[in-house]
Amino acid sequence: MKSASKNIPPVTVCMLSNGNQEETARAVRSARRFGLPVHIGLSDGNLDLDTFADVHIHHIPWENDFAKARNLLLDRVEGQFVLRLDSDEVLFTFPEMNFGSLNEDVFGIYLQESQLWTPRLQFRLHRNTPDVQWASRVHERLTVHGKTVLNNWGFIPGILIRHFGYENPEVLKSKMARRMEIARTGLDSDMPTYGELIAAARNEAYTGHFNPMLWLRCFKHPDAQYFGSRFDFRFEPAEMLCSCGYSAPAEFLLKKNPLNICLHLAVIGAHWRRSGMVDREQLKFLHKCLSNGFFDPYYAWPKALMGMSEGDLMDFIMKSI
Repeated sequence: MKSASKNIPPVTVCMLSNGNQEETARAVRSARRFGLPVHIGLSDGNLDLDTFADVHIHHIPWENDFAKARNLLLDRVEGQFVLRLDSDEVLFTFPEMNFGSLNEDVFGIYLQESQLWTPRLQFRLHRNTPDVQWASRVHERLTVHGKTVLNNWGFIPGILIRHFGYENPEVLKSKMARRMEIARTGLDSDMPTYGELIAAARNEAYTGHFNPMLWLRCFKHPDAQYFGSRFDFRFEPAEMLCSCGYSAPAEFLLKKNPLNICLHLAVIGAHWRRSGMVDREQLKFLHKCLSNGFFDPYYAWPKALMGMSEGDLMDFIMKSI
């Protein structure tokens, strides 16, 4: 573990910025509310030094690789733990707790990407040690000892980050295009990463060119399931494959986790596409889950579903098809 002075808080916030002054300042203010030190990796442009007088700013060369940039920033940070915060995000809550009592290397926290959806799990907090690094140029993920299969992880429900970068359609379009450009080199190789495949699949879906074979490659990628039995990245490809009526992957995952709300919605919609009929038993089960507040909190789902009747649920599904 890197040495840390007793005067340094146990958790340090790290973020990358391309010089977007207002957004970065908002993110910094949110972290400083909890007394957390902030380190910024500045990849482009400049930041007003008066605004960021109490922030550590490091100039990081940008090489079309998010993981490499994050790792370069980590090399310059002290403290026992690091919390990743993007410049278009706000740290909404942060708990008072004894971080020295934690044994795990990587921790899940809550991330809300849209006010229309519930928060979901994302792995943003980690022990500040050379053994823990970011990997993949785009849609980067944490690794321990170079392995993406992480068994030693925990969950801290008291941390919630609010993301604002996807609510503006033009900003979202720009992000998709940028990620696709970064992923292109890996996609041309024999072994693209899961992040590169997801970037391509999401970009094609966003531009109206749904590619089921690409989503199937995402589902079958060895890194799609890398956080053990509690969290599974295959749920997104499985949900998307339901869009073309292929529900077998989603049904397989629902047997392992019957409280994934979005997979139920997707499977009911897939059945309708194939047969023009509704699986009433599954719809009834979904309604019972939502009525009683039964759901897996690790996965996001539309908040509009709260309090809906079975008929309203079916109308919601039909409008989504």
